[in-house]
Amino acid sequence: MTFKVFEWQAVAAARVLAGKAVLPGRAEQEKWEQDRIALKGDGPAFTVVNPDFKDYFEELRLLAGELGQGVPGRRLPVFDQRWKDDFDAGHERRKEMWRRSNRAAAGVL
Repeated sequence: MTFKVFEWQAVAAARVLAGKAVLPGRAEQEKWEQDRIALKGDGPAFTVVNPDFKDYFEELRLLAGELGQGVPGRRLPVFDQRWKDDFDAGHERRKEMWRRSNRAAAGVL
């Protein structure tokens, strides 16, 4: 999910910088920030997307805007829950790999 988030952020940022998408007004941005702080706090959790991938991807997709037929550019599809499911399954496999590795290093098999 990490690289897909980076990709979608890059698409949205590129469209804003190219003048093909427009950021919400300052008041709306400030309200979003205050709502986010109220929900997540103003520490590291502020930047955490998990488990809210679907909402975050949809916000980026809407910000980037839809491209019309024949218009060049990366089309951002609607979020697919399988992306998160696959990410979570891979994460669980990595955790189990490290558990096995730690047991082996400790001589406990």
